[in-house]
Amino acid sequence: MYKPVKYCIYLLLSAVLLISCKESSEKNEGVMTIEPSSKPAKASELFNDLRFVALESSTAGLIGLKIQRVELFQDRIYILNRMHSHANILCFDSKGNFLFKIDHIGQGPGEYTYLGDFFIDKENGLVVLVSERGHYPLFDLNGKFVSEKRTRDTYYSRQIIPINDTVCLAYNDASLPPVGYNLLYLDSRTFNILSKSDRFKEPFYDTGFHPLSVYEGNILFYTQSDSIYSVNNSKAAYYVDLGEEHEKSKRELSRKYGQKEKPHEEYIEDYTSLFKENKIKTVTSIQENDHWIVINLMTNTSKEPGQISASSKFILYDKKENVAYDSENIIFDILNIQTIENIEVVASTKDELYCVVYQTFSEDELNGIQASKISPSEKDKMMHQDVENNPVIMILKK
Repeated sequence: MYKPVKYCIYLLLSAVLLISCKESSEKNEGVMTIEPSSKPAKASELFNDLRFVALESSTAGLIGLKIQRVELFQDRIYILNRMHSHANILCFDSKGNFLFKIDHIGQGPGEYTYLGDFFIDKENGLVVLVSERGHYPLFDLNGKFVSEKRTRDTYYSRQIIPINDTVCLAYNDASLPPVGYNLLYLDSRTFNILSKSDRFKEPFYDTGFHPLSVYEGNILFYTQSDSIYSVNNSKAAYYVDLGEEHEKSKRELSRKYGQKEKPHEEYIEDYTSLFKENKIKTVTSIQENDHWIVINLMTNTSKEPGQISASSKFILYDKKENVAYDSENIIFDILNIQTIENIEVVASTKDELYCVVYQTFSEDELNGIQASKISPSEKDKMMHQDVENNPVIMILKK
């Protein structure tokens, strides 16, 4: 089992503490249902172009366990990289050449004890690290420490997205201060709380992943009821249909734990058992652009009973055609291979999706790629893919 899988296992077992269940996982009238088709689809029919960025592998072990999030700015790729014991920020140019890293563990100026998220302050040219208890170390775009902000408010944000030049939206752990509120509107200068919302409050525990997405001012928020809400109008916009068995498992968990009367340990045990049996899936993040809404999932692909081999896949929803595809059913005919079994969409632009390929290709698949019609330089990147240290980023353009 290679490193990204090991990380997924760790992430699952630690995050189930925070995963919520909701009885109202039923489809509501007026809400668009995202139900992936079981029919195969060709990548050449979904995308107009495909290219790769091979992250520099000359520094062995540069990438840790998992690429958790990616920001794209000024022809650079900024990565939130999850390590065994901590996280750091890695920066590459658009060709995948390593430029620098931000990796300062401690309690001094410019240091952090926890790194849950980051974002690029494009207005001021800053890399903003999201630590804990309202601590924000600030670095310039070349990784040099500039200053830090410490808020007057104590909160535990897991994801922050800039809404405009003056306001950010934070996803907060509602079980911690401010208790009961999982969306916080922050002053983008000080990161102090401007207002807080419990409109989408979960009846159990909030997810420890990244459930927020913003594109062209449209803010989407995924909840563990498998609904995606529009934060702008406080209404459910989509319901994600992950299958009858998944729905049944969530209803069972909701009936048993929805009132929070039983201890976390029992919930963790039951949730993990369902995951081992591949009866439940975990949504880890969402993305949106002009054409698509992407729902990233973690599933168990182990063939051994009672074992976990966590893998990433995604659901691709065409907003214009109102049709959804499961990445497991997308045939990558462009590469002259079948499906890619372990892949995650980590960033998006207006018409592109940035995917991390965690799959190690077989000899037959490599032969297929070699015989494909993609350019020699692109073939070379795929042929020398190093999943253990530095995976390839595949860019899919509509």
